[in-house]
Amino acid sequence: MTHGAPAGRDRRARLIDAQGAVNRQAPTKKASLATRRTWPPPASAAEVIDRGRSETIAPTPRFDCETHMHIDGTCHCGAIGFSAEIDPARVMVCHCSDCQVLSGAPFRAVVAAPIETLVVRGEPQRYVKVAASGNRRAQVFCPVCATPLFATAPENATSVVIRLGCVTQRAELVPSAQIWQHSALPWLSELHRVPGSPEQQAFLPAAPRADPLPPGPRPDA
Repeated sequence: MTHGAPAGRDRRARLIDAQGAVNRQAPTKKASLATRRTWPPPASAAEVIDRGRSETIAPTPRFDCETHMHIDGTCHCGAIGFSAEIDPARVMVCHCSDCQVLSGAPFRAVVAAPIETLVVRGEPQRYVKVAASGNRRAQVFCPVCATPLFATAPENATSVVIRLGCVTQRAELVPSAQIWQHSALPWLSELHRVPGSPEQQAFLPAAPRADPLPPGPRPDA
């Protein structure tokens, strides 16, 4: 018994040392992830608002490991890259007039993601939009090519709303809802009737018309 006691103490000491090493390593991993995420930047004094007044387009997503999907994307020039985890069932189309103007399109397709899953490469810029309700929303874009990337609350953000146009996997993300349809352009429902082509052939100049005059001398000759 007396000979076994020191060995037991040594074993406990080794276990304590091993656990301490694990505990010391955990913050290091967390810190490395924090340094990779360059968004959100600190809010300036002009952009600080009451937390309860920040506009929310979609609640913070909550999903388990069976429903989440990893996405990534870049702006058009490649200066900004990003990745995030989303629930693909939360893709939606917004027809509001702000989305039409800010996207330069008839509507905007988006998907929400928890901000803690967002990793951004590069230094995007933001423009804080004031909605009709008075709520503010940071519109994040590339400062070089102006590609819209995502939107979020100007401060204390819990989620981001990513623009599908810059997502690599956008063809896989089918919208499950449409909002602000009272602002939708009236011709969208008839778009399937408009002639089209695989590339730009449908937009090429029309072929010149045949000369309606019969062969022979022209009257003004």
